[in-house]
Amino acid sequence: MLRRLSPVVTLAAAVALCGATASLLTGCGGGAVEEPVAATTHVRLDACVVDQHYVPHEGVPVRVVSADGRLLAHAQSGRMGEFSLQLPARTAVALVVDRDGGEWMQVPAQARDAVTESCLVARDMG
Repeated sequence: MLRRLSPVVTLAAAVALCGATASLLTGCGGGAVEEPVAATTHVRLDACVVDQHYVPHEGVPVRVVSADGRLLAHAQSGRMGEFSLQLPARTAVALVVDRDGGEWMQVPAQARDAVTESCLVARDMG
């Protein structure tokens, strides 16, 4: 005589089977074991510097300052006003044009590489 197992017993048996074979398989669904991803410590930020007429300028010094005023990084703009910086991940910073009348821009905390949406303006460049 065959006896029908209740759904609770069947589920318990499946869970036990999955647990017993876990050392042989990567999981009941199969597939590879994923290694934990290391937390990103730094991100790259790409930005640019232009003058008051929106013309890119080379050699403009730019600083990255933390909320408490510490200098975190610095760079100089390239031929087309572009620059790239490595910043601490997940830290809100300010980008500052290191010239009189230069603009600053608040950059929110980033967990990934980013590009600013607008250029910094370095005023009174002649």
